[in-house]
Amino acid sequence: ATGQGVNDVGLSRVHILKAVEASLRRLQTDHIDLYQVHCWDHRTPLEETLSVLDTLVRDGKVRYLGVCNHAGWQLQKALDKAQCMGRTQYVCLQALYNLLDRYLEWDLIPVCESEGLGLLCWSPLGGGWLTGTIRPGMNAPPEGGRIDQAEKGGWSESWTNYDCADTWQILTEFFAVAEEVEKSPPQVALRWLLQRPVVTSAIMGAETMEQLEDNLGANGWSLDKSQMERLNAVSKKKPPRYPYGFLDRFIDVD
Repeated sequence: ATGQGVNDVGLSRVHILKAVEASLRRLQTDHIDLYQVHCWDHRTPLEETLSVLDTLVRDGKVRYLGVCNHAGWQLQKALDKAQCMGRTQYVCLQALYNLLDRYLEWDLIPVCESEGLGLLCWSPLGGGWLTGTIRPGMNAPPEGGRIDQAEKGGWSESWTNYDCADTWQILTEFFAVAEEVEKSPPQVALRWLLQRPVVTSAIMGAETMEQLEDNLGANGWSLDKSQMERLNAVSKKKPPRYPYGFLDRFIDVD
């Protein structure tokens, strides 16, 4: 739980120790298989965070460490600092990644590739945009649906944030591929993700058993090379001119 005190939030030694002990009690277990820090903490020295996480691993309360929602330089700095200090390193990154959101390919995925980290993808269906309910030609999201709620609540997957030519171009090719392979849109979106480099798993957010069963249908088959190339090409983000656009001439993330 969070509070008003300096050690009630963030990645300080006190807060992490309190949070882990509370999790162990709630889960009624003696260890956590994967413990992930959620965001970069600008107020706590990185050395303090890495030291307490290493202690938890050495004490057997945590098996492996991961990180979420970091910039490329933050992830690389944490990995380098842990190595220099002789501390346990992160083994995975949890981040936003799907056909509509590929920006982490500019720096985070190269870090994962070079350092051997796995990628756990959150929002693999784009917060509802890749479920099949949003179709090219629509002028507004279905009333009461996820995107409609996001629009009213100001969430990141809102209609305002994604209603653009780029999105509709991606969805057009996306639905064409889904029709070709005779699979549901969510299955194609998840299959594409699972065939991408570095990706180890996708975090599904099914609300019903029917949705879960459909999502699990992403296993047991593959998109062929041509289909992957088409989806890769239509969804690739144009990088800012510098440095990513400049460097893109020499290194192709695909």
